[in-house]
Amino acid sequence: MKQQIDLNCDLGEGYEDSAIMPYISSCNIACGGHTGDNESVKRAINLAIENEVAIGAHPSYPDEENFGRASIEIDAEELLSSLHEQVRLVHNTCRSVGASMHHIKPHGALYNDLANDPALADKIIASLSREFPHAQLYLLAESKATEVALNLGVEVKHEVFADRVYQNKTSLRSRIHSDAVMSDAKSILNQISHLLSNKVIDHSGNLHIIQANSLCLHSDTPQAIELAQEISAYIKSKHVHITAD
Repeated sequence: MKQQIDLNCDLGEGYEDSAIMPYISSCNIACGGHTGDNESVKRAINLAIENEVAIGAHPSYPDEENFGRASIEIDAEELLSSLHEQVRLVHNTCRSVGASMHHIKPHGALYNDLANDPALADKIIASLSREFPHAQLYLLAESKATEVALNLGVEVKHEVFADRVYQNKTSLRSRIHSDAVMSDAKSILNQISHLLSNKVIDHSGNLHIIQANSLCLHSDTPQAIELAQEISAYIKSKHVHITAD
């Protein structure tokens, strides 16, 4: 059983951020690629400061139409320019209120593409780490992206998911499937029980050993507020400390 774990949530996406913040240790703030703007970013940052939650940028393919959940054809330099602009929004807003940006977590299809495409991961991770050298990267545990980041000397949070079904050890089940997202507390807490013991069971029932130090809950999962409360209470009941450190 783990001694501690980071509990993170994707926020700034139009849901009840203020109700979720008290139960998490880090947040990933949408910054314009899939949704979000100056005002939503500032609101989320202020909430994070009030709740002593570590602040992260949540950049995406620039694709609001698909909420960043579809891979798109885009020139590499155009993508890098967009990602830097998105992350700067969070970074600069943090600085303006005396806070610091703790991490960067890619969103949606970009997150999954980085996990499976080491060439893309190398280009993007190297570029972001040069401009934001003090920011950790939140990446899918034991994926190709994590391996690339570690080889580049970037500090990584190895992330697993409370409310997503795993296709296999290193990929999530596509959202095109109706069973890709879990919403009932019993299934989610059962998955967390395994994850806290460094295990995950995939869609086919195969058991995998997986090492991770950050656990994600999505704010758009049905009953996300209640789930955040239940997940936090469950983790603490196992004497596991919730922290972004």
